[in-house]
Amino acid sequence: MLDDVVIKADFNSIPLWDTIDYCLSQYPQIELITIAFPGEVNEQGVVNHVQRDLRDYPLGEEVQARYGMPAMIVNNVNAAVVGYGVEHPEYKNITFHSQPYGKPMGGQGNLVNGTLVTGLSGIGGELKYFLGRMQFSDDPRRLARTEQGQIELVINALLPTIALLGPEVVVLRTPMVNDMQSLEKRLANFIPAPSIPKLEFISDVNELIFEGSLQLCGQWRQKQLEVSPVESASLQYAA
Repeated sequence: MLDDVVIKADFNSIPLWDTIDYCLSQYPQIELITIAFPGEVNEQGVVNHVQRDLRDYPLGEEVQARYGMPAMIVNNVNAAVVGYGVEHPEYKNITFHSQPYGKPMGGQGNLVNGTLVTGLSGIGGELKYFLGRMQFSDDPRRLARTEQGQIELVINALLPTIALLGPEVVVLRTPMVNDMQSLEKRLANFIPAPSIPKLEFISDVNELIFEGSLQLCGQWRQKQLEVSPVESASLQYAA
């Protein structure tokens, strides 16, 4: 659901079931459930989100057992970068960086040569595994409280990605860092000017996640059904 948004401080499956129940009551022809979820998500739909006390939680299996239909679970930032790629086919190498308000670490989704990079067991884009070991001017939790501190956090998160993947554009959902010219000047201290990607700030990611989820849903369904090219096009349109 794109416009009807439910926000909870902690993960609880009951609001999720209520949302799915409502969707199925309105659209009983639904044959596949797709959920965009923060944190690590592997190909089997098992999620890990330590802050929400979710460890090896088989969300995909639980949804499928409850509703008797296939379920695809995707990382929300991965869905966002795919959605941006759908809306901007002129770019093949895209990084989407999401840094929640006041948080010391975010997550990234990456398209490389038009292909989504999820990594082994969904670890791709999980910045917490290296940012915690980097040197900062202050404790990251304190840096996260100020605009200048957030800029430092974002710069340190982007540098390895730019150096390793060389994106053409970096899309930033960073509520406390919205001055892209200032960010570009800071990046120029570390990256040669010709290699600095275009920086684009966005404030609302919901439509990109929705668009990307649909695209991933169509691709997943195509693989599952091993359909013909004609049927594939119909599936993606319907999705």
